[in-house]
Amino acid sequence: MPRYALTLALVLSLLGSVAFGAPKPKVVGQMNWSANTQTFRYGTTVTNMRNVAGDFHASVRAPQGATAQMDVPSGLGIPSPLPWIVENVQAGGAAGASEVWRYWGCSATVPKGQPEILKGSGAAAGVFVGGSRGYADPMKTTGINEASRIKGDYTLHISYLGDIAITMTDAQEFLDPLIVTAPAEPSTVDATKAIALAWNAVPRAAAYGVFASGKNKAGKSVIWSSTRGMNAWSDLGVAKAVKKGVLLPPDHLACTIPAGIFTGQVSVSITAYSTETWGKGVLPALGWAQSVAVLQIGTP
Repeated sequence: MPRYALTLALVLSLLGSVAFGAPKPKVVGQMNWSANTQTFRYGTTVTNMRNVAGDFHASVRAPQGATAQMDVPSGLGIPSPLPWIVENVQAGGAAGASEVWRYWGCSATVPKGQPEILKGSGAAAGVFVGGSRGYADPMKTTGINEASRIKGDYTLHISYLGDIAITMTDAQEFLDPLIVTAPAEPSTVDATKAIALAWNAVPRAAAYGVFASGKNKAGKSVIWSSTRGMNAWSDLGVAKAVKKGVLLPPDHLACTIPAGIFTGQVSVSITAYSTETWGKGVLPALGWAQSVAVLQIGTP
């Protein structure tokens, strides 16, 4: 190609960049919005409460002074717009000395191939790093009560990204409390043995998931879940997560934590999930209702 042709091509390229700007990188991430019913059990004391929770993560950093706020329906019982807190996330993994032993599956004994030992940055697997994130200000949602209704239209305005809209329906209304029927006396259970868990069928629940955390005899941090990859359900939605075995189906009302993986006190949460609704906007948006029972098994 003649030299003048190369020069002309370079000039046209520069002019194009000035006139039209460089292409914007695609923003990846997700916004989540949930109606939560929570049941806490400490000994014989049981407490029920409702709240809402929202969060988003995005692959781009937030500029200084970035804001976010959500328009919420009047039936929720809190002022609109609801402010969200925005912050940037530092890239990088967990400290190299960290170590987590991970187990999964409902079984009285540990299945072959477990545990999976995660070290360093691997111990933070599934945590979004880099970019920015935001979450609904928990101090502004204290008006949620038994009269609150989740149904309605929600729009999140993110100053540096744009808007995200989602509609919550009757299917995502606050769920009834999840009642743990076994063990009857969690504090008296020997956490070194198999731990049999059972719970009631929550109306409108489309799936269940169980999570536990604690220490083993070697003093290592241990996590266990009823299925492998349970934390990835929000990337799929509830219905697809059940089909892929990431969440337990709605007729599955019991699960056993394998013997020998914990010692001392174990923190357990059992969650019922409603069907999901998807929103639209600058980020994918997932909405659902969940009912969570939290209990402490064994003694410290």
